[in-house]
Amino acid sequence: MTIQPHLETEICLTGPLEVAQLKKWASLQGIEPRRQQLQAVYFDTDRLDLARCKAGLRIRRESGQWVQTLKTEASGGSRQEWNFRHARLPASQLPAISPLGLPNDRDATRGLSKPLVVALENPEALKPKFVVQVRRTIWVFHQGPSTIELALDLGFIQAADQSQVSVQELELELQAGQPVDLWRAAADLLGHLGPGYQFEPRSKAQRGYGLLSPKFLEPQKSRTTLVKGAKPSLVFAEHLRAAAADLTQWLLRIQQADDPEGVHQSRVCLRRIRTGLKLLRLVKDSDQLAHLNQAAGQLASRLGRLRNLDVSLERFWLPLDQALASDPHIGRATAPLLAAQAAERAALRLDLLMPEVGQLICQLHILLESLDLPDQITRPLPVTVTETETVGLLEPAVLHPSETLGEFLLNRLKRRIKKLTARSKSDPEALHRLRLAYKAMRYAAPILDDLGVKARLDTISKKAARAQERLGDDQDRAVALQTLQQAMQSQSIEGETAHYCLAVLRGYLAAKAMAQS
Repeated sequence: MTIQPHLETEICLTGPLEVAQLKKWASLQGIEPRRQQLQAVYFDTDRLDLARCKAGLRIRRESGQWVQTLKTEASGGSRQEWNFRHARLPASQLPAISPLGLPNDRDATRGLSKPLVVALENPEALKPKFVVQVRRTIWVFHQGPSTIELALDLGFIQAADQSQVSVQELELELQAGQPVDLWRAAADLLGHLGPGYQFEPRSKAQRGYGLLSPKFLEPQKSRTTLVKGAKPSLVFAEHLRAAAADLTQWLLRIQQADDPEGVHQSRVCLRRIRTGLKLLRLVKDSDQLAHLNQAAGQLASRLGRLRNLDVSLERFWLPLDQALASDPHIGRATAPLLAAQAAERAALRLDLLMPEVGQLICQLHILLESLDLPDQITRPLPVTVTETETVGLLEPAVLHPSETLGEFLLNRLKRRIKKLTARSKSDPEALHRLRLAYKAMRYAAPILDDLGVKARLDTISKKAARAQERLGDDQDRAVALQTLQQAMQSQSIEGETAHYCLAVLRGYLAAKAMAQS
C-alpha cells in the first residue's frame, strides 16, 4: 500500500487534440514520444458502494500483466492507494478481484468509511461495471527544474449496457519538482493550443460512473483540509484552490447543460476568488494580485450577461407570460426572448474556450505557490490600491500592534459595511457598493474562521446573506427592464409589440417592488 498526500500533481485538459499539433509545442521539441494501449476495467457492487464512498477499483493491463489498483480518500484529505499484480494471464482473460490487493486489517482500514470497509470485505460481490480503453502517447519534458509527463489519451469509456463516451484529453503530471512548474507548463500549453480547450476536472472513473448514473457527474463542492492554527498563507491557498477547483467544474457544466445553474455557480466561485484576492491586496498588494483580480472580474462580467438574462426571464418575464397567457403581444415576444437566451449561451460557450480563461486558473495557482503572509499585523500597511479597485475594502487606519491578520481583515469589512450603510440612504451608487460589501463579508467568513477569528462568523455570514438577498432583489428588478429590452432589440421585436411589452413589464416590476416593501 502507498499513501499519497493530497497535492495538485495532475492537470487534465480536453478538446480537439492531435499528436501533430502537440509536436509543435516548444516544450516538446526534440523529444520522441512513447506509446501505450491501455485497457482498464472498473469494479463495484451492484449498489455502487465504492463510488458512493469516493473510491475507485480497477484492473488494468500494464506491460503484459494485469495490475489491480484501489484508490480511496481517507480522513485529513489524504489519498490511499493499494496496488497488486496478478499472476500472468492472457489479455483476453480478466482476473477476479483479489482480496490480497485490498485493505484487510485494522491498521489498513483506519480512516476509511464503514460502508467502504464492508463493501471490500466481500470481494466476490465486486463486478465489472465499465471499461476504459485508450491509446496513450507520452512525452516527458522539463519545465524549469521540474520533470513533467504529458500524456495524450484518445479512446472511449464503455459501460456494460454498451453506452459509451469518448475520451480526448491531455494529462500533465508532475513527476518530480514543484507544482508551480506544472501550472506554468499548463498555461503555456493553453497558449499554444489556442481556442477550443478547457479543464476536465472529472476523472475517467467519474465519467464511467456517469454512464451508470448522471448524479456522479454533478459538481461536488471541494473541501478545505486545514489543521487548527494553520499559517495564513496556507489558509488563503487552500480556500482559493478549492474555489478554483469548483470553478472548473461549473464552467464545464455550462458547456454541457442549458440550465442556469452553471452560470450562477461559476459567478459564485469567481466571487469567492475575488474576495480572497481583495483580502490579500489589503495585506500585501502586487501587480500579480491586481492583474488576477481584474481578469477574474472580466470573466464574471462576461458570465453576467447570460446570468442577467436568465434571472430576468425566470423571475419576471416567464411568470408574466403565464399570468397573461391570453395576451397576444406578450405571447408573441416570449419565443424570441428564449431564442436570445439560447444565442447568448452559445456565444458564452465559445468565449469560455478561449485560452485566457484556463490561463487565469493557472495564474491563480502559480500565485498560491508563493504566498507569504504575516501571522500578525505589526505596523500600519502602505496604501497602494484605491478604494474603487477593492470595492471599498481598503480604509487607511493606524493598526493596533497586536492585531491578528484575521482581526484586521474582519474590521476592515465591518467598517466598510457601516460606512456604506450610512451613505446608501441618499446615494444609489453606495447602495450597490453595500450589496458588494455584504457579498465580500459572506465569502470572507470561511477564510476568517480558519484564520482564527474569535467572532460569531456564522451569525455575521447569515446576516450578510440576508442583506445581500434583499439588496439583490432590488438589483434584479433594476437590471431586468434593460436586459429584456436589449434582448428584444437583438431579436428585432419592435414597434407596438415592444412598446406594449415594456410598458406591461414596468408595471409588473413596480408591483413586485411594492409587494416586497
